Amino acid sequence: MMDKVYDDDKLNLFIDEQLDTNEMDEIHKEILEDNDLRARVCQLKAVRELVGYAYNNVPEPDTQLDRRSGRGHGVWKAMAASLLMAIGGILGWAVNDAVVTNQIASASDVFQYYKHSATVDK
Repeated sequence: MMDKVYDDDKLNLFIDEQLDTNEMDEIHKEILEDNDLRARVCQLKAVRELVGYAYNNVPEPDTQLDRRSGRGHGVWKAMAASLLMAIGGILGWAVNDAVVTNQIASASDVFQYYKHSATVDK
């Protein structure tokens, strides 16, 4: 048994045969000598196969559902967003005009009013 420790990434590259020839041969030799390493490689291969099987049985998308709900949906969202922006713009303009013409008092105006009109007990 050799003392080299392989991480799962390296072993996955070995399983996918993406290592160069020398590294592949080295890992092959160590698998023959180390039962724990052999078990890890077998587990990684099993996981890879199970994931492959899971992706083989993916159902096709339902095109009828896409046709019923997909078209025109974005247009309604865009119209609603435009309407909300227009309402917000109008309200913002109205509030700004009210502040500019002093219909709505600012915090400093309120403070000045109470400062001059409040009575102080002595």
